[in-house]
Parts: sequence; C-alpha cells; structure tokens
Amino acid sequence: MTLRPVRDPGPAQWLTEREQPWPRLALFGPPPFEAYARLLFIPDPTFFGQDESDHDGGDRPGELEQLRAVVEVLGRHTSTPEVAWHCLWDGWGDLHHGATVVMSFDHSFSDDGGGTSRPGVVAFAPDMLGPPTVHHPHRSYHLFTGPLSDLGDWGAREIAPGMPRRPMTPSFVWPEDRAWCIAADVDPHWAGIGASQAAVDELVALSTVDVVPADPSQPQPFYG
Repeated sequence: MTLRPVRDPGPAQWLTEREQPWPRLALFGPPPFEAYARLLFIPDPTFFGQDESDHDGGDRPGELEQLRAVVEVLGRHTSTPEVAWHCLWDGWGDLHHGATVVMSFDHSFSDDGGGTSRPGVVAFAPDMLGPPTVHHPHRSYHLFTGPLSDLGDWGAREIAPGMPRRPMTPSFVWPEDRAWCIAADVDPHWAGIGASQAAVDELVALSTVDVVPADPSQPQPFYG
C-alpha cells in the first residue's frame, strides 16, 4: 500500500486554526498535549555555533527510519492506527510546480561538442498532487492519508531503474483521533512530539532511537 494524496485540506485544519506562533506550531504541532518530547535525529549541539556536520553522534539511521521506530510505538497509543494524516512539505528540491516530481539525471552530447539535456524522469504521475493544500505563514504542504504503517511511502516511482527517490520525511503526522502529533520541520535537527505522558515515557525508554522529554515553552537547542 501507499499513502494517498488528499485535495480537501479539512483534516489538517487543526494545524492552521490554532492561534499559535509559527515556531511553536512548526516545532511541536498544535497544542495541547499532556506531554512533549524531541526525537533527536542527531545529538544536540555541545557548543555555541556548532555545525550539524560536526555532531558527536557517529553514523545514525536516516530520519525516516527513526520516525518509523517512533511511530511504531505511537501506533499503540491511538485508536485509529489505520487512518492517519501525513503532510509533505512542498519545498523538497525536486517537487516541480507542486504537481510533478522531476529529476534530470543524465546528459547526451553530439559529436560536435554540443549538448542537450535529457528530459527528467517523472516520479509522481502528472497532476497526482496538484497544488499544496495546507498552508502556514512560512510553509505549504501536500496532504496525504493512509495507515501509520505506510509512513514515508508517498507513492512515488523510481527516478529511473535502480535509482529510487531519496526518502522524504513528513512534516506532520497524526492519527485520525488526534491522540498525538509529530512535527518534523526542515530546519531543526529533531522532531517534536506531543502525546500522552504514557506514550512519551515509552518513547524515552527506547534504546533504538534518542527521544528526550521537552518543554515547548522553553528555548530549544539548535545548531549554528
């Protein structure tokens, strides 16, 4: 199965109707939840101005793999794991006019030295997505629906045989019953999670990913 694009923005209205400052919404999703946490894709910086490339955590699984580990736990803390909503940021570099994903991966050259670019290969079928439907002051998203088990499976084809798309991390994920919400904005090195205290406690106890408790009202760590 794959996620299905949705043209009706209604299910995501709770992301935009709350009068919250943009940073708060982007980092932790819409309030309120009983408890909050951060999934650290890489460790927090250890000194002011540190660059992400200088983090001290060694090699780690990709963001999507880490999110899947978290969602596997959170799936036990919702009554609707088969019906969830997933927001895909429209600013991924190979989204073209919000309707088609195209990547040029080769060039062909004539004998006289002239060259012509080979057409890019369509990964999303034309008009599959349409324009983004969910809008914030600084971001726009395509809305998808599908079970939590399909997290990150956007239904894109391979760029070319043997050249799969790079994984695209969802910006927001939540189940139909809104028991929790994950916010994974493109700027931080972590994803914010709002959920029940029991769910957060279970996530913090995981050994496969690094989840730490968080207070959304306080400044959060960022790399320089």
